[in-house]
Amino acid sequence: MLNKRIVSLLVIAAIFAMAIPFAATAADAPGGCVTCHTGDKAIPAMLTKVKGHPNVTKLIKSVPDGCAMCHKAGAPKAPTLSVAIHSVHKVAKDVKAAAIKGDCLTCHSADGKIKKAPSNW
Repeated sequence: MLNKRIVSLLVIAAIFAMAIPFAATAADAPGGCVTCHTGDKAIPAMLTKVKGHPNVTKLIKSVPDGCAMCHKAGAPKAPTLSVAIHSVHKVAKDVKAAAIKGDCLTCHSADGKIKKAPSNW
């Protein structure tokens, strides 16, 4: 078991590591998904890379809440939206958010809610 001093240092380091990108990117992604997913990286274009994923171009009017129609707990064929998004963007305990050119506040507001916006396609 780690001693209290090491744990305290790790917590402080984590706070500093997260605080700097939060301040820098929160305002840079006001629309969450659609802020980054534009042009050839728009969500329907990216989903063509997912084997068997249906075309959502005409179905989804707002993201990410429109995606939750299928990506909800208990859905027979789709993982939850949280699992799908975090795994695709490689947001995990062992991967820094910088690897996806963002952080938690790119997709979430400061109160933890997911940012929503009209579709951009």
